[in-house]
Amino acid sequence: MGELLSIWSRWMRSNQPYRELWYPDTAAGCVGGGNSHDFETMLEDADKRSAEAVGAAIEDLTPAEQASIYSVHLGAVFRIRAPMETMYEMARYALRVVLPQRGIY
Repeated sequence: MGELLSIWSRWMRSNQPYRELWYPDTAAGCVGGGNSHDFETMLEDADKRSAEAVGAAIEDLTPAEQASIYSVHLGAVFRIRAPMETMYEMARYALRVVLPQRGIY
């Protein structure tokens, strides 16, 4: 769980657009020779997809749970009635349940 949240926080702090339209950069065509991506590019793409899935799962949490995640991983400042540590543990537990349902392990 910690690694997934670390990937998500790195992605949130990057200058990448939050929502890309996923349109291809070039027109579709028939090119032989297989996949032209190298291993590093494939890892970056997998991290990006994981970060987006974690971000979507965080958006489904309660506002207090979201605030605790943003506070711990992004340094955001929120005031909530419950202790931040308690809400953070509840958020992590909720993510442990939801992320495998979304195919993120």
